[in-house]
Amino acid sequence: MNVLFIAPFNLRVYDGTTVRVYNLAKAASKFCKHVYIVAPPLNEDFKTIKNLTWIKMALLRPSQLYSLAFGGLITQRFASKIFRVIIDAKKLERAAIDIIHAHWLLNLPLALTIKKYAGIKCPTFIDLHGSFALQQPLLGSIRDTLAIYLGRLYERLAIRCKEIDGITVPSNAFRKYLINKYNLPHDHVYVVPDAIDTELSKRALPPLCSDRCLYKVLNVKAKGYKLSLIHISEPTRPLYISYAVFCL
Repeated sequence: MNVLFIAPFNLRVYDGTTVRVYNLAKAASKFCKHVYIVAPPLNEDFKTIKNLTWIKMALLRPSQLYSLAFGGLITQRFASKIFRVIIDAKKLERAAIDIIHAHWLLNLPLALTIKKYAGIKCPTFIDLHGSFALQQPLLGSIRDTLAIYLGRLYERLAIRCKEIDGITVPSNAFRKYLINKYNLPHDHVYVVPDAIDTELSKRALPPLCSDRCLYKVLNVKAKGYKLSLIHISEPTRPLYISYAVFCL
């Protein structure tokens, strides 16, 4: 099986999105013949995934991404015109794709355009590790507040799109929230927890995936290990993102 990830973000920056995309891509590389990723420039960690092929695309500004999302939701022709400008289509033509995994709901039109352009019929999954409905407007920032309200509108319109074959989320709590919030079928949302790269940390951690996971994030047996740092983040709470760091 070959999987195509779509992540039009600045993956050279080590933030939560980069870690999420990297962990999924690396985990999928162990169970898939080939992994493709449509993204702007990648950081060095992605280059360690031997069977990964990078399909270059332009780095979009938030306003451009919103325009592509709403325009593509209204008419596929709009997304098709933008697609030919921002993506290396020649390399995409040579890719044999069995499943598409797009990160963030705003990238759904881009995923559907790639399917149409490549002439393939394959499942399309969307990865969500946050919800616009849980983000609070920022006082004093008209631009960010407008982006949140536009995101909430788009999320409500697109999340039940029939073209989405499944949604992956990092936690069971967030899975239950989406199911209840948008009345989604229970077998439509899968839990793929965030994980620690054991090869980078040189630690052996127990498996974190449930039986319904799309990919097995970790496949190692539990062993005795010592932790010197625990970093906990909770981006799905209906408050500002909070972080906690414990040193043992």
